[in-house]
Order: sequence, then structure tokens, then C-alpha cells
Amino acid sequence: MKKTASRILALIVALSMLLVPAAFAAERNAATVTVGNFAITMGEETLEIPVYLSLSGGVDIEGARGYLTANVSTEEQVALAALSAFENGEIKAYLNGMSNGIVIPLEQLIAMLEEEMGGSLEELMAEAMSEMESSITPEMQASIASLMESAMALEGAEIDPAALLNALKLTVAETGKATVPMFDVEVEAVGYSISMPATTLKAMMDAMGAASPEMNAYITEYFSFMNDALAESGEEMTVEQALEMVEVAVNGSFHTAEEGTAADIVVSCTVEDETIDLPFYFVTLTDEQGTYNELYVDAVVDGEGLFVDVYFDDYADETGAYKNISYEIGIYDEETEEVETNMALILFSSETEDGTTVGLDVNVFDGYSTMAAGLTHLCYNVTETEASTSYDGVLAAYATVDEVPYDIIMDTNLTLSSVPEGELLTFTSSINPLEADDETMEAFASDAMNVLMQGAGVLMQDPTISGLIVGAME
Repeated sequence: MKKTASRILALIVALSMLLVPAAFAAERNAATVTVGNFAITMGEETLEIPVYLSLSGGVDIEGARGYLTANVSTEEQVALAALSAFENGEIKAYLNGMSNGIVIPLEQLIAMLEEEMGGSLEELMAEAMSEMESSITPEMQASIASLMESAMALEGAEIDPAALLNALKLTVAETGKATVPMFDVEVEAVGYSISMPATTLKAMMDAMGAASPEMNAYITEYFSFMNDALAESGEEMTVEQALEMVEVAVNGSFHTAEEGTAADIVVSCTVEDETIDLPFYFVTLTDEQGTYNELYVDAVVDGEGLFVDVYFDDYADETGAYKNISYEIGIYDEETEEVETNMALILFSSETEDGTTVGLDVNVFDGYSTMAAGLTHLCYNVTETEASTSYDGVLAAYATVDEVPYDIIMDTNLTLSSVPEGELLTFTSSINPLEADDETMEAFASDAMNVLMQGAGVLMQDPTISGLIVGAME
């Protein structure tokens, strides 16, 4: 029992080090995230919980050292503090208030893991890598390399637009000036008609290849790679054969002006004598404040309509700078036009005098009920010193399920700093759980339980927290 518990404890401590953020800049290689002062609303009831949760971590790569700490506190005092560190070739852990800390030499932990797994970590890693490499044949490796090389060559490719239009048999003809709506603005623009006769996807790919040597090389390598993959899976059809089965035709018009472009185009796809029309509506507008873009696609198949609406903007006015991205997809009945299912996703950000705000909203309708949820974070204060950079904010989340609202608001703080100099974690007495006897481990567990109970006692001094803890235990 002691041996198993010790190993589990050692693994937990070791794995916890993986959570330490290691990708900080050299001068900011540590971070502390704190959330607290929660206000939770469920229906008409609101609970205010003055608890703060803090997680800190840092990595000094050059010094091969790092730390991870977690704190739970009220406004008056710390209820629980857990600390861990790796330095001087040792893994350390400590629960504030305990008589002993934990110290495990890394070499000893690795030896235990190697014994458990029946081989050295280096050999096991080499074996795993060898198995991964053996699953990819030399031919596949060469095919991937060729594909990547041809893809990189596309960066400097020059495609002749006229040659591409001619190869695709795409006809563009001017239709004259007209006043067209671009969002809520009437714009005088030059109109064009656009059409392309029914052409297989294979012919379209060939046309793209004919317009540029680099594109032709990439398409050739892509076909080769995909055909090898299909053959490996047992598929007899080649990519070329699959693309020959799909015909595409284009008809529509677009209007363009200095302010923007509006296009109304129908792409018709035919597969085995069945044709599906995909109407595309695209509009982009630029004014003195910014840019606005929208793409709308609507298709009907077997009486069911499918629409996709993508919108994004980037603008600034006298109140601040704003960015919004929305994506909506829905299914509706063609005859009644009644929406059967719908999902909308909205991302937004702003820079105003109140601070920097980022957020996410999600709305889902399944035909019977609506679920809405969202998350917003406002960073209202940034403090920069030589030692650290601190960001104060407010995080708000909400959800409405079956018309019942749920909300949670909390204060946040992110502080970027540096890993402290000197020893990261010290204590007067320590044990090695890989070597300690049962009596020592039992005393250690009892001591830890006492510290946890004392921490719970601190939290229960607040009536709201006390009520929640007692309610959870009933």
C-alpha cells in the first residue's frame, strides 16, 4: 500500500510540473493568475462568494528550475496554499502549515518509473519513435516532402489571370453602372455578368495547373500523395476519377466600386445527374471608419434548406475600436421557410476608454428550445513596473437553459513577472515518500488532513461559503 501511494504521489508531483507555463519571454518567465469575488446568479437568486483562487508558475530554462503554486483565500486570510518546485535535481512539494515537505530526487523518480515500465525512458522513447517512423514508409515520407516543397514554391508563383479565365472558359462581361445596396449604403457601381459552363472539378484543377507551373507542380504532387493514401486504405478510385464525377457551373453577377463589392453568384454542382444550386451572396464595404464583410450561402436539397452566414468587420468611431466575427448556420423547411435548427457563434473585441474587451456568444436552437451562452472579459487596468506587468479585469459568463438564466461574474488578475532568484522552496523538515515507512506516511497523511480541515474552517467563517459547504455535504 505504501509503495503504491508513494508512487502515485510522486507521479502527481512530477506531472504537476508539466502545468508550469514555460513559453514566457526571458524577462517575463513567470505568471500568476487570480480569480475571485464571485457573484453567481441562478434564476432570481444571487450568491456573492468572497473567495480568491490563485495559480502561479514559472520556468527558468537556463537554470533548469521552476515552480508551481496554488492558493485559496478569503479577503482576510489564506485558507490553503500548495507549493511545488523543481531545482537542484529535486522535486519538492509542500502544503502550507504542515510539519514536513516532500523532496524526491529526480534520478530516483526516473529510476522508479523505468522499473515500473520495464526499461529506460530513453530506450522507451526511442522505441516509440521507431514505431512511429516505421508506420510511415520511405515512399510516403518522400511523397510528403515533395508535397511540402511544391506547396512552399506557391509563395512566389505568378498566375496569369487572363490565362486562368480562358482555361476555365469563364466569361466576364460589363453590364454598365447601377446603384446597388452595400449593407445600408446605396453605392453607384459598375456591374459585370459572370458565367462558366459546366466543367468537371478535374478540368478546373487542370486549368489552374495550366495557368502556373508552380500550381501545376503542386496539384500533381497533391494527386500523387492522395492516391498513395487512398491505395494504402484499400480504395480503388483515384482522386482524378472522383473529381471527374463532379461538374460545376457558375452564373451570376457582381458590382464593384471604390467603396466595395457586391456579388450574387450561383454555383451549380452536379453529381450523377443530381444538381444542387448553391447561391452565394457576398458584400464588402469600406468607409471612413473601417471595413464590413458578409458571405451568405443558401441551398435547398430534398425540401430542406441550408444557409450559412459569415460576417466580420473591423472599424473605429469616437467611442473606440471594434472587431466582430459571426458565423451562423441553420436548416429550414423549404415550403414554410420555418427554421428547424440554428446555431450562431459570435466573437467580438473592443478597445474603449473602459478598457479592452473580448467575448464569445453562442446561441443554439434545436427546433424545440433555445440555449444561449457567452463569455466576456474586460481588462480595465494595466500596471507596468520593472519587475512585473499586471492586468486587472472582470470575467463574466452567462447561460440560459430552458429560459432559466445562469450568470457568474468574477474579478481577474494576470501578473507576468520573473522566476525569483535563490532557492524556490525551502522547509526545515522533509520526507521522501519513495523511501518513507508506513508509520511516517500515515503521520504525513494525518497532518495533511488537519491542514485541509483548518483551511475549510477559514472558508466557513463566511456565511455564504459555510452554507454551500454544508449543503454539499448533506
